[in-house]
Amino acid sequence: MQTIHNARRIYPIASLVVLLSVQVFCGPPPTPQPASTIVKVYEDSNENGQLDLEESPISNVLVIAESNIHGGGSTMAILTDEDGQALITTVYTHYFNVRVIPPCGFLATTETEVSAEDQPRLYFGFRPETPRSGTAAVRFHLWIDRNEDGIQEANEAPLQGIELVVIPPPPDGSDLQGISKLVTDSHGWAALELGNSCDQVRALEPDGWETTSTTPTPIDSFKGGTSTDSDWLIFSYDLGTTEIDWGMRASQPKSPITPPTTP
Repeated sequence: MQTIHNARRIYPIASLVVLLSVQVFCGPPPTPQPASTIVKVYEDSNENGQLDLEESPISNVLVIAESNIHGGGSTMAILTDEDGQALITTVYTHYFNVRVIPPCGFLATTETEVSAEDQPRLYFGFRPETPRSGTAAVRFHLWIDRNEDGIQEANEAPLQGIELVVIPPPPDGSDLQGISKLVTDSHGWAALELGNSCDQVRALEPDGWETTSTTPTPIDSFKGGTSTDSDWLIFSYDLGTTEIDWGMRASQPKSPITPPTTP
């Protein structure tokens, strides 16, 4: 379990999965180097894209940092403190990027995703449109839907110790960035803290399982391109706690494809 720290409070957040890929680089590989940056998020009242003295910090903003060491990438999430700041430290070889999820009811006045390489401080401005206060969390409840009727009954056990991959709100045009791995507890529950955002999350059907029903209904779904052909389900969430009740059954074996016979 990873935690999100600020000056006065500690927020729980799911441990973050390491993303692996194979890359080929010419010449000697670069040496991993330590890096850090202080992220500052503020209310850009005059919309000039700069932090002015009279402009207020925004706390509880979800900041996601992505970096790599050679072929392996990792993702870290942190919330800004009461001064609108978050300190991010990492070790990387090829990239170190930071993106900020807009606070609920705010619009960005600066870029929301930038490179943090050789950047000791980064500033992200947002202007209020219909600002709302509070924080958001999404809680997933997974259970075995034996009769596939979408209602958990006494003989339908929770799915405990199941790994669930969830993507916090991705930027426009992004692929699968900011992936978090949750693990369900003994009652089948797993939670993800999302700061003061209100957006969408994508959750991947766990290996070996497929969906019979969810409450609420996902707003969309798509194939994940995995070997098990699992579905990604997209859910909206708001400030407060959004609970997603997820009935599942063991994956059915895929029918083999019979090649056509030659006449």
